[in-house]
Amino acid sequence: MSYPIYLPAIGNRLGEEIDAEVARARAKFPQPNPTYIALCEEVGEVAKALLEKRSYAEIRAEAIQVAAMAVRLIQEGDPTMGRTFDHDHETAGSIRALADKTEGDS
Repeated sequence: MSYPIYLPAIGNRLGEEIDAEVARARAKFPQPNPTYIALCEEVGEVAKALLEKRSYAEIRAEAIQVAAMAVRLIQEGDPTMGRTFDHDHETAGSIRALADKTEGDS
């Protein structure tokens, strides 16, 4: 997905990388998936990478996984905890679509 000048805070490339990771995670771990626990696990992976003084690329890759799981939690909820949301994540499946929805909610 190509973004117009839309995500100045994170940049188009990063938005596209997060969207790709969301798609990969959905394909590998479809719902019902323990989204909240997966998000916490990914945050732990970032902490571990930082503590181990791993490379920027490794820390960045883990952080993108955190962002992807956060997007999934926002869009899909966590059905294993009885929290799901009414909108269709397939049509709201990108950061841009999520931002559009959030702007419409305010």
